Amino acid sequence: MKLRWSIPICILLVAVAIMVIWPGAPAEPIYQGRPLSQHLGTPGAGSSGSSAFNVTQEEAIRAVGRKALPWFMYELGLPQATWRTKLPAWIHRLTRNRLRPRADRAMRATRAMMALRVLGPDAAPALPQLARHLAIPELSGNAAWVMAFTGEAGLPYLLKGVTSSNQTLAVSCGNALAVSAHANPATTPHLVALLQSPDAPVRHLAAGSLIGVTSHPELTIPALTACAEDPRSGASTVAANALHRLRLNPVPLVDELRQLMAGTNAALAHTASNALHLLTSPQSVK
Repeated sequence: MKLRWSIPICILLVAVAIMVIWPGAPAEPIYQGRPLSQHLGTPGAGSSGSSAFNVTQEEAIRAVGRKALPWFMYELGLPQATWRTKLPAWIHRLTRNRLRPRADRAMRATRAMMALRVLGPDAAPALPQLARHLAIPELSGNAAWVMAFTGEAGLPYLLKGVTSSNQTLAVSCGNALAVSAHANPATTPHLVALLQSPDAPVRHLAAGSLIGVTSHPELTIPALTACAEDPRSGASTVAANALHRLRLNPVPLVDELRQLMAGTNAALAHTASNALHLLTSPQSVK
């Protein structure tokens, strides 16, 4: 009889030991005496226009700052294995205690992703861990998107990823570079350089990432024109689309190019003059 019950008891003790020894979540940051998650709630349409959080929630995120990075990265990470979620529930069903309801895992990951966006360059210390997430298909999209808001510190990771033979990783990084280029003009020259890549998929991603980007027209317009006019580029249609988008509102670009032409840098003035000709010439690719 004792032997009959000893095996289940041993299994239960081993399970409990695993639960105790297994690394748990980092401590959740406390803000104004309450867990940060209670301040953030469920991500929704923020009133500040910069994220899915309202102004008060963004203030809470910035107040805890980098101290919250371990917790945000844990929340952003892999969903718990099935046994990790089922075992505690099974154990608690055998007791009078009950697990406190937790937010849906996908929602928690989204909340962490949006919070890391609010931190922006202050999230740069998490880049090595985000880089490891890039290699995991389920996480690469979120990780690359967060990197796009870390400023120039995140560019090396994204530029390396977009040239990967792993299509999921390359597309995730290409999409992130498009986001980065709209927020950070320093990204644009890197995308222009990628248009010269020997790999057609990379050129295609680079051209797509430049759609709607208005920074550095002295670089983008000649490069996109050359790509659009070369059917062997593998990105001619996408490049032509990017040029079309630029021509929908040319006035700011024309003004910027004329300012560059009036500058003292002769090489830059020549480049800007060529870009202006291509932008306004009726013979240019449409």
